[in-house]
Amino acid sequence: MLAIPIIIIILIFMVFLVWSCLYFTVVFILMLLHCFCWDVDEDIENRLPRYVAAVDHAMRSRSTLPDGVPWPITVGTVVKYKIEGEIESCHADCVICLEEFKDGDACRVLPNCKHMYHQLCIDKWLVKDEVCPLCRGSVYTLELTSSPTT
Repeated sequence: MLAIPIIIIILIFMVFLVWSCLYFTVVFILMLLHCFCWDVDEDIENRLPRYVAAVDHAMRSRSTLPDGVPWPITVGTVVKYKIEGEIESCHADCVICLEEFKDGDACRVLPNCKHMYHQLCIDKWLVKDEVCPLCRGSVYTLELTSSPTT
């Protein structure tokens, strides 16, 4: 019988050991990358509906907005606050900054609920959220078109 020298057996074992370590290292790195990317994909999917809604609204309202004016700035009506009479018990406050309205303050009245806020306060609010801070109602005005029935 042919006898294989011990040195060749040791070399074959060492090559096998190196390739095994390399294989398992590559598999481990690929599993880590997969797990990391899986978490990132879930984060993106969780944020996607809000992002899509914002882009959809921006695309629909783009034709009605001047260039460079963000959507929330055009919501509601801007009015100058005017104190009517000297009634002390009827002071109105902005529920965002909790400051009292003063004569001549620029205020914004939301279209659906008619709640009034300081213009700067509500503009900052509407950049982050699309609901009234007081009643949580939508600031969108629904434009319903009725089709003629026959």
